[in-house]
Amino acid sequence: LESHKGKGLGMRFPGNKGYIDCLLNQLSREPPGPLPGGHAAGESLYFNGPSETLSTGDKVVHGQRGEVVGPATLESHKGKGLGMRFPGNKGYIDCLLNQLSREPPGPLPGGHAAGESLYFNGPSETLSTGDKVVHGQRGEVVGPATLESHKGK
Repeated sequence: LESHKGKGLGMRFPGNKGYIDCLLNQLSREPPGPLPGGHAAGESLYFNGPSETLSTGDKVVHGQRGEVVGPATLESHKGKGLGMRFPGNKGYIDCLLNQLSREPPGPLPGGHAAGESLYFNGPSETLSTGDKVVHGQRGEVVGPATLESHKGK
């Protein structure tokens, strides 16, 4: 690859017909240490965080099963997360360990499901983050509430 010139090596791995260009920071003379949380590449885990669509178009959905591809590479997630590949995505997504589990997450409160459309019937409000919710506005369920005062309600 042009982007790897002078920054990597061509590598042949067992079972492949050709070689693969790898960046130097993706290679070492010693095997890598264990993945965070004792997980292994190829392991299936469930995403229990809120559903999200990234700027790349890749998305992750609450309750979706994905495959561990390696350690998380985002600075904020290094040592605390895993790279996960989810069906339909082009790339992998870094997820924190507390957003992953070996078992599917339990049902959402009220019997609702991720992706479901619901209407807000409380009073309109602007949050300290600048986000707003308006009485009668339709929104999408992305997962369980995360505020302690709202959990399970």
